[in-house]
Amino acid sequence: MEKIQKNKLSLVVRKVQEGKTTICIAYIMRDITTNIHIVITMNALVAGMQFLGRMKQNIGQENIIVFNSSARTADGCHHAKSVNAIFDIIERVPSIKVIVCCAHFSRIRTSIPDIILSASERVSSRGKTRKFVIHIDEAHAYIPRYRDNITDFNDSPLVAKIIGYSASPDPIWSPSDGEMFKSILICDVEKDLSIIHSAEYFGVKNCVPIISTDTEETLDLLRTSGPYKTTTAISDKVLILSGDTKYKTWYGRGARFSIGDECLYLNYITSIIPTLNIKKDEFSYNFVPAYFRKATQYEAVIILLKTFRNANVIVVNSDGIILYRKDSKNRVYKVISGNALIKKAVKSGAHKKSVKLLEPAFVIREMIKSFPNCPVFITGYTCIGMSMTLIDEHIGNFDNAIMPHLHLLDNREQMYQFCRFVFNYANWSPKNKNKIKKTNLFALTREIYDICIEYETHIETLSGKTFAGKYAAILEDETKTESDSETSDTETLDS
Repeated sequence: MEKIQKNKLSLVVRKVQEGKTTICIAYIMRDITTNIHIVITMNALVAGMQFLGRMKQNIGQENIIVFNSSARTADGCHHAKSVNAIFDIIERVPSIKVIVCCAHFSRIRTSIPDIILSASERVSSRGKTRKFVIHIDEAHAYIPRYRDNITDFNDSPLVAKIIGYSASPDPIWSPSDGEMFKSILICDVEKDLSIIHSAEYFGVKNCVPIISTDTEETLDLLRTSGPYKTTTAISDKVLILSGDTKYKTWYGRGARFSIGDECLYLNYITSIIPTLNIKKDEFSYNFVPAYFRKATQYEAVIILLKTFRNANVIVVNSDGIILYRKDSKNRVYKVISGNALIKKAVKSGAHKKSVKLLEPAFVIREMIKSFPNCPVFITGYTCIGMSMTLIDEHIGNFDNAIMPHLHLLDNREQMYQFCRFVFNYANWSPKNKNKIKKTNLFALTREIYDICIEYETHIETLSGKTFAGKYAAILEDETKTESDSETSDTETLDS
């Protein structure tokens, strides 16, 4: 028990889109000590900017340092490129409460250790060294990768706590890596912050499942009878948009895991899109994520605009958030990007709007404002990335969502993370709550749907009252607590 009590690592476990960012910000705002909070966001620009935007609104840009190589991403906050620059700012602005950085390997392996090492010499308040609380967003993606570094943070007397946030935390537990990763405190958010689990959550179980096939024969037919085959050339336009001109044909069955069977995917959406009950002259909201290679993402744009000529097709990927439409000559063209919207807002002095434009859902609303009575499709690959919010009460939830990611059947955590069509509507107005509709979930196979349902139920159990405030261990795919009743095993984040 002595080892467990020295474990500073705890987890906030919530379902996808159930308010983990809100909880992180609430912990920071509740802390009245001189602690400095290091917030490690996803190593993806769109997700990181979304997190920063929410912190700015609640904590204030004057209290935040953005620690990265690009000053433009600070968006009004203090910016530092080096550890020394961080301490220069802190000494000049004692109110600094948060340091934000992305989960790049150099930040976790080098920069944060350097911050902690330098702190005892350079950061003090009333003669007392300020400590650090480390917050790790999407912890399941980063803690397993950097266990040695997390262990070092835990051992430092200058680190008060380490809090991970995840909707798929199972990979974090690892008995073979020591007691620290065997038994981990599940945060009691209700007790610590009075943030109660809301019944107003639209999950996978609230969708209408439409299973396309459950036979290998049908899948093989999709692979071979559609227009896309391993010998099919990728168009020059798509190659240019994707920036990958080396591989000029589509990958099929047997492609490495991260790429997936592109021919199956493209043939599937080509066949399923025309069958959707979507009116061409009315607004609807539809989720059609693509595969890893950008070529599939821009090919999806072509397919969608071929079926729905008047549609707004929005790609969310490493290029940003970009709207595509067809012009009067039936040519696909780029209308505007999220980055262009932000620059326009900043140039016009619309500061509040520029902050809102860090939210993907708000960007989408702004993009389609000039094209109101048209179906909207969200595609790309980052759109199914962790920490990506595509739904708000003004744009509403999805009418249709398509999940054809067959290559993820052996990765249930990642499959569940792809469910960006779920959402929490507790803070929506009564008028907008009444507009919530059932989302048709088109799953390529029943196994895809079952994995998402089972994992959602698993997270509900893990984040519920049975485990809140207790050290839990996950061993051999079974969830159990170290103790159900001993008060010595229970700790709050205020302790």
